Amino acid sequence: MTLRHVGLTILAAILALTGCGGDSNPAGPGGSGGPSNGAMSARVDGANWNAVANLHGIRTSGVISLSAPGPNGSVIAFAFADGAGPASHVIGVSVGTNASYTQGTSTWTAGVQGGAGTVTVTTLNAERVAGTFSFVMQAFQGATPPTRNITNGTFEYRF
Repeated sequence: MTLRHVGLTILAAILALTGCGGDSNPAGPGGSGGPSNGAMSARVDGANWNAVANLHGIRTSGVISLSAPGPNGSVIAFAFADGAGPASHVIGVSVGTNASYTQGTSTWTAGVQGGAGTVTVTTLNAERVAGTFSFVMQAFQGATPPTRNITNGTFEYRF
């Protein structure tokens, strides 16, 4: 299997996470609404972005994949190697570290085939993973605009 096929397989797994179950009307701690199993926020092209429902996560075969639904049908998703934290994972350097941003039917990606970014894990144990992220993503299959900048990203997910 080529690096391109491995990267696309992992991207497909991340995108599949966005369709997995979850509560369509979650109540956060204290009934405040929003995700009840973690949190994700970022700036997408300079605009604030926050997860609006439960995050989805998979921890298997040495990879952690996370995705979070956001406003207006958007989704931020990324995957990185499972291992001892804290650690920094650079997009494009190792197979399996990749990211995507979806808005409606358009997708932007960062992985071994293009784009750039970093996922920095600050906490990783049996109960939770947390850290920061930033990505410069390239349009996938003609999406516009040609790039998306995701900055100031933070995440926390409870397994």
